[in-house]
Amino acid sequence: LPWVKSLVERVAGVPAAEQRVPGDGHVEHHAETYDDMSLKKDKRWRQTKAAASLDSDIARGTAFSWAVTGMMTVQMLPSALPVFALLGFGLLETL
Repeated sequence: LPWVKSLVERVAGVPAAEQRVPGDGHVEHHAETYDDMSLKKDKRWRQTKAAASLDSDIARGTAFSWAVTGMMTVQMLPSALPVFALLGFGLLETL
């Protein structure tokens, strides 16, 4: 949404094209895994920045670390809770 970009630019004081948010390795994980979830281990892959960025990841080769799992759960609550409420589930049943 263009208006969101312009708002962020005004608040941050930095053009949107120059803003970078550090990742948590999730995108790199998808770059490293094949459809069957086996890991790329070839020399060409190992020489990439994405592969090097995963070297210190203790959860390498898994879908997510526990921290990322928690973050994703919290991010889903605003959209998931109303849907489950409409289906008749309470908060404790949803969690």
